Amino acid sequence: MPKILITSITPFLFLIGLIFCAPVISHSQHDQLIENGAVFKFKRHWYKHNMVYGTLLQNDYNIQNIETVSGDTVSFPIDSARKYYLPEQIRVYKNGRYHYASGKIKNFSMGVSRDHVNLDFVYGFRINKHFDIGIGTGMDHNAFYFHTINDFHFVNIVGVPLYIQGKYNLYCKRRLFYLKAKVGMTNNAETANIISINNGLVMEGGIGVLFPSRLRSRFYFEFSQYTSHAAGVANIVSPDILSDVEFDVWFHRFLFTLGVEFGK
Repeated sequence: MPKILITSITPFLFLIGLIFCAPVISHSQHDQLIENGAVFKFKRHWYKHNMVYGTLLQNDYNIQNIETVSGDTVSFPIDSARKYYLPEQIRVYKNGRYHYASGKIKNFSMGVSRDHVNLDFVYGFRINKHFDIGIGTGMDHNAFYFHTINDFHFVNIVGVPLYIQGKYNLYCKRRLFYLKAKVGMTNNAETANIISINNGLVMEGGIGVLFPSRLRSRFYFEFSQYTSHAAGVANIVSPDILSDVEFDVWFHRFLFTLGVEFGK
C-alpha cells in the first residue's frame, strides 16, 4: 500500500498582519474614553433619544444621573431603560460606541486560505478588559494533492474541531487589538474517497482587531497561523495506483478571518 507523508505549508505571514493591524494615530475626540462611562437604551416613546451615554454621576438603582458628552445632565428611573451597561461592563467612547469590558461573549467567524476554509463559533467570557476565555467548535475543510506518473489527485479533509481559546486584549484609541491562541482536537470525517481517518490535533495563534459599535454586535478581522493533523487511508481511483493510499498530513495555513462578536 503506497504511503504519502505531506507537510502542506503556506508561508508564515504575521508581518503582513502586523502591518495591516498597525494602530492608526488619530487625535479625534471620538477616540477618547469616557471615564466612568455608561450607556442606557430606551423605548422610543419614552425618551426623545433611544440612547443616552456619558459619565455616570449617580447610581442608586432607582434614579440614574448621567452627564452627556455635551455637558447636559439627564436624570431618569432605571426601569425606564430597556437595556443598560454600567462602567464595569463596558468601555464607552465619546461617539457613543463601546467595547464590552466583562461578561459573556459569542463569536461567529469565517477563515479562508489556499485549500482551506473554516467556520467557527466560540462561546466565551470576558474576565476583565484584558482577558477572554472560551470554548469553540465549527467546521474545518482542508485539501491536499499529489501527483502520480500520469495523473493529479486531490483529497478533501472535513473535520469538526472542539477547542479552548484564549485572548489577550490591548486598547489603542477606540480599537481593541488582541492576541489569540487556541488548541484542541478535530473530529475528522470519512468522505467519498476516504476509507478511514484518525482524529487530529488543531492549533491556531494570531492577531486581530475589533471595532467598537453602538449595537450589541461588533465586527473584527484577524490574521493567524493554523495547524492541524490528519492520518488515514484514501481510495484513489487511478490506473497508476493499484491499492488504497495511506496518508499522514500536517496542514499549515495562514488564515484571514472575518467575524462578528455578540454581547448581551
